[in-house]
Amino acid sequence: MAPSSTSPQPVGIFPQFISTKPETIIFTNPICLANGTPILHIEANSVYSRTYKKKMYDAEGRHLCNLVKSNLHGFTPLIIEDPQGKTVTEVKSGYKLFGSKFTATFTGLNGKVTTLSMKGNAHESHAEIKDETQGGIIVAQIVRETQKMFSKTVTYTMQVPPGVDMALMVAVALAWTGRMSVWT
Repeated sequence: MAPSSTSPQPVGIFPQFISTKPETIIFTNPICLANGTPILHIEANSVYSRTYKKKMYDAEGRHLCNLVKSNLHGFTPLIIEDPQGKTVTEVKSGYKLFGSKFTATFTGLNGKVTTLSMKGNAHESHAEIKDETQGGIIVAQIVRETQKMFSKTVTYTMQVPPGVDMALMVAVALAWTGRMSVWT
């Protein structure tokens, strides 16, 4: 199933990243491209740290947010925080017989609480992000490209309709991509 043609209400927290047209986002360590143009840069900390932390920057190098998860607890939610360390979004994993399931809750640009759900298939090669507060419309679709043999690099492609925050979708997708271990 493809993302909706457009989101009736803007979905996101970063107004400068709300898409105005359908976008194809490609992310590979550490760059994110939207229709071929660099939009985001991801920086990861050491794997041997007690907490997992990734910093997300825009193309001009401005710090947008941090993705933080404690390695000490298996079921700790991933926290998306602003550059000052204030929690903006929590991404919690759930149980699903085959595949993966995540839920992200945040206060959107309209001031209302928004809940996104994300479900991946059993092979972790495809996932959809739905806006549950707008009746379950699909706001992003992610596909993991085939990884080349002996390569650590994995490429993901995401389709995003107009009215959706591309940076937030990338941050939520990072929670899905290997449980925060892909870009370390």
